[in-house]
Amino acid sequence: MPFMNFRNFNFMPLLRPLNPVYKGAEHLCRKNIHNQVYNVETGKTIQILQDLVPLVLYRALPDAILDHHVELVIFPNSLNFPRIEGLTIYKFIFKTARLLLSSTYGSSAKRPIDIIHQLHSSMENKNVRYSMKCNWIASPNDEYTWVFHFDIDKKGIIYRHIIDNLERNRSRQCEKISALKPDPIE
Repeated sequence: MPFMNFRNFNFMPLLRPLNPVYKGAEHLCRKNIHNQVYNVETGKTIQILQDLVPLVLYRALPDAILDHHVELVIFPNSLNFPRIEGLTIYKFIFKTARLLLSSTYGSSAKRPIDIIHQLHSSMENKNVRYSMKCNWIASPNDEYTWVFHFDIDKKGIIYRHIIDNLERNRSRQCEKISALKPDPIE
């Protein structure tokens, strides 16, 4: 049997697919469909939100994913709440909410939030709006549902957080929180 020198042997014709369509199909299988909606940094931020939003009632979001001028919009359909801007005041609002919830509901305030539905959509300049419909059971007869919208830039930094559509379900009676209903214009 003759000795073959594999160092100079060209394996590429053997490895190349016979059908040129195969290369295209392989390329489509590897393509990440989310690249059209968000990039890697935004994806990391969304993963952090998925992990930490259930714990947000007793644990703050990390500063690394929040813009220094983060804008908090609480119930934009209500005329009663101003827009809040700045990382310090943003963290203060959530710390205050955590204190109020723990004084009102005690150890129940440490129950995790359930994420019912998630959606991400493209915005201009490759920014993404990531929305989460959340549910929190404060007690057996008292639960809340609301929507978080996180506007994330292409670097994966949250620059706007919107809290919207708060509803309270008390003893199976769903009601919109009365203080959040806009006043009728006279």
